[in-house]
Amino acid sequence: MTKSTVGNMLKSGALAVFLVVFLLADQVEGQGRGRGGDRRGGDQFANHLRSVPLDAITRPLFIESDLDLIRAHVVLDEGQDLIIETLLADHVDAFDEGVQVLRVKIQEARMRILEGEEPEGARQQREAYELKMQQMRDDMTNRLQEAETSEERLEIRSTFADEMRELTRTHRSTAEQATETRDWGAFLAEQSQLLRAWLERRQELEEEFTSSSTLVLEESQLEDWTEAMHAVRRRDMSRSGVLGGESADLTIVLEDLDLDVETRQGIVPMLKQYASSIDSRIEARTAFLHEASPAISDTIGEGSWVRMRAIIQQEAEVRIGLRDENLNWFDSFAMVLPDDARHHFQERVRLSQFGNIWRPGRLERMLESALQMEGLEAGQVAAIESMEDSCLSSLVPWKLRVEEAYRFESPSQWVIDQQQKWVGSFNGAVVDSRIEGAAGREAQAGMAKAEEVCMKSLEEVLGERYSSLPGARTAPRRDRPSSGRSDESQRRRDELYKRFDRNGDGRLDADERDQMRKEFQQERGGP
Repeated sequence: MTKSTVGNMLKSGALAVFLVVFLLADQVEGQGRGRGGDRRGGDQFANHLRSVPLDAITRPLFIESDLDLIRAHVVLDEGQDLIIETLLADHVDAFDEGVQVLRVKIQEARMRILEGEEPEGARQQREAYELKMQQMRDDMTNRLQEAETSEERLEIRSTFADEMRELTRTHRSTAEQATETRDWGAFLAEQSQLLRAWLERRQELEEEFTSSSTLVLEESQLEDWTEAMHAVRRRDMSRSGVLGGESADLTIVLEDLDLDVETRQGIVPMLKQYASSIDSRIEARTAFLHEASPAISDTIGEGSWVRMRAIIQQEAEVRIGLRDENLNWFDSFAMVLPDDARHHFQERVRLSQFGNIWRPGRLERMLESALQMEGLEAGQVAAIESMEDSCLSSLVPWKLRVEEAYRFESPSQWVIDQQQKWVGSFNGAVVDSRIEGAAGREAQAGMAKAEEVCMKSLEEVLGERYSSLPGARTAPRRDRPSSGRSDESQRRRDELYKRFDRNGDGRLDADERDQMRKEFQQERGGP
């Protein structure tokens, strides 16, 4: 496509809508239970077959709000802006329509393979659906050609997207039927082919948008365009990250800091290096996640637990690569920032990536509540304020040790969690649900002891009023006589907290309770 071609298309009223043929739903629906037994030829499966995760390959790289990112990096004249806006809108339309179409295609393939020939009624419904969809497409094209403003075109596309979603939802609700497991191997094989075909088509669409857009740019704008594409890919970091440090876009955090002009200009070269180096890691992770979906479909069909474990391990490695690259840059930026900015930068990233460790814990809540008590003497207030500074400072080294241990141990725990998620789909497969975790437990125990010292000091300052503080009642009551039974209960409670209270805050949060349930189920031989 040349610049003159694009210009002619604009003069005619609208750019052509680039349609996607293969785009799947967020998950293949209805992949119910398979049958246990022999897995020769991939025809038999374990009793807990899971849906293949398709989110990574069905989530579009470009969305309409990316136009703001492009404008923030590239200075466009009015004509360039209009062309790129139209190209992007058409690209998004193609993805949206493709999602609706492929939801139906997957359902129809499932009916055809698992139930045999397509029923006559289902065929008529499908043909009526396809005809209606084509009529809606033609109507949208005509209306776009008649539209005079970008606002009108945006409204037309929005209405079309809503109508397409409703049409697809209605068609799917009439097409869905209860199915008996008959030939999951054939279904998974066809699913894998559709996924790979879509990956090829997806790449074509993305290249079509980027190449058409760059054709309208001057050579002097291409470097800025590259930086804009880096920003687009970083936008996906938070949605795809699962390991602490994997999902933080450090550029956004730094831009939000109140930096002086000299400091901000001084880190510009580092920001460009960061954008380039982290972009290669993001692309590596994205490429793996795309290829993993059809590979998992094949692997379930083969019934190969060895291959499934290898896929999980490989995914962990590409995620670790991105996470470690990001955390290395996090340390590098912190070294060059002024003290106040460094504190805010580290606090924001740590709270977003390691919140269970750095969010205020029991001691922080107790100190805050103590300072809000009425009737305290001036000496008590001064003592608590001094304690707040010294105690919270004493926890920082321990929190850093807990974070370091978490960075080291979390990939192994993630691998185990993923294996537990998939193990039920493979006959005879087992998972070792334990990791060593000694460093993390030691760091948490040290932090708990430091908190205990501070809480005892706080109790000495407040006296009897200490017991009214939130969290104070979690300690053993001293006014009750000890018994063998209560001592044993406390011992068991201490063991549970030592094992599962990963952030050392004296309580089990939702994630920690969930992990406790998983491990106990695994130890009892449950699913």
